[in-house]
Amino acid sequence: MIDKAFISNIQSFMASGGSAAQRFLKSNGNVGRLRTNDVLRKDQWEVLDAALIGIARQRLIGVNDLRSRGLVENLGGLGVLLSQYEKLSDLSDANIDFAGETAGERDSATFTIAAVPVPIFHKDFQISIRRLLASTGQNKSGQGIDRVQIDLATMKVVESMEETLFNGYSGGTVGGYSIYGYTTEPNINTDSGNDWADPTKPQINVVAAIAKEEADLFFGPYVLYVATTQFGQLRTRYTDGTGDIAFDTVKNINGIEDVRPGDRLTDGTAILVSMRSDVVDWAVGQDLTVVEWDERGGMLFNFKVMAAGTPRVKSDAAGKSGICKTTGI
Repeated sequence: MIDKAFISNIQSFMASGGSAAQRFLKSNGNVGRLRTNDVLRKDQWEVLDAALIGIARQRLIGVNDLRSRGLVENLGGLGVLLSQYEKLSDLSDANIDFAGETAGERDSATFTIAAVPVPIFHKDFQISIRRLLASTGQNKSGQGIDRVQIDLATMKVVESMEETLFNGYSGGTVGGYSIYGYTTEPNINTDSGNDWADPTKPQINVVAAIAKEEADLFFGPYVLYVATTQFGQLRTRYTDGTGDIAFDTVKNINGIEDVRPGDRLTDGTAILVSMRSDVVDWAVGQDLTVVEWDERGGMLFNFKVMAAGTPRVKSDAAGKSGICKTTGI
C-alpha cells in the first residue's frame, strides 16, 4: 500500500547524495524535511500550504467531521504500515443484592486485535525551471507562483481520501487486512428505504435507521450522510400547508447532530454514523502536505501533494455496529 514510486524517489535522491532525503530518513519519516527554501521561498511555500488547506476544508467533508470531533488517531509518521486497535467483548450484567459483601460473578473482558492498512494518497505535478524562475520574480513580470496545478492535485488527493472513508479500498490488502469504509464494513446495519421524492419519507427512514443502531446499543450523536440527489430532495417542502422543509424535519430528530452531503455515496443511499471512537476514527500518518525534488540537472521540478492516513471503521467483538446504510431512497 505504501506507494513504491514515492519510496523510489527517496532512494534515488539518497543515491545522489540529496541532503533533504538524508534529513528525511534521519527524522524517522518527517516529510517536512523534504521541503527546503532552495527553490521556493518561504512565502511561496505558504501560498501552496494555503491552497492545500482551502481545498481540504471544502472537500474533506467526512474526514473533517471526524477531525472536528476529535476522532483522530496520530500514528506518528510514515513508518506505520498497519494501524491496530482493540475490539472489546462485553461483560455479564452487574449483581444486584442487599449485601455488598456477597461475592459477585467474576468476569473478564477479552480483546481482539484488529488492524487497518495505512495508504499514501498522492498526486504529482511538474513545473519547469523557467516557470519557477518567473514565479520567484527573477524576470520583469514578477508574477506569483501558479496555483492551478496544486489546486487540481490537492482536489484529487482529498477526493481519494473521502472515497476511501465512504467506500473503502478495493485495490488489495496488507497482511490480509483490508481498508473498509462506511458502506463496506462487513457488520454495518442495513435497511431498505422509500423514495425521498416524497418529503414525508426521509423522517420515517432515518428513524428506522436510528432504531437499528440503538438495538446494537450505539446511540447518538448521529451524523447523516446523504447522496447528492437525495440531499437535494431534502430541500422539498411539505404539501400539507405547513411550509416545512424535509431537511429541517430530519435535522430536528432527537439524536441527529448534523445532516451532510455525501457526494461519494451511490445515488439512493444514506449513511447514519454514530460519532464515537468505537465506531470510526481517522488514523493519521502524515497530514496533507506538498514536497518537491528536482531532476534533469535541476531543469525540472517535481511536486507531490500527499497525505498518509486511513479510516478505521469498526464493529465490536460481537459484530455490532454504530453505522446504518439505507438504500433505495
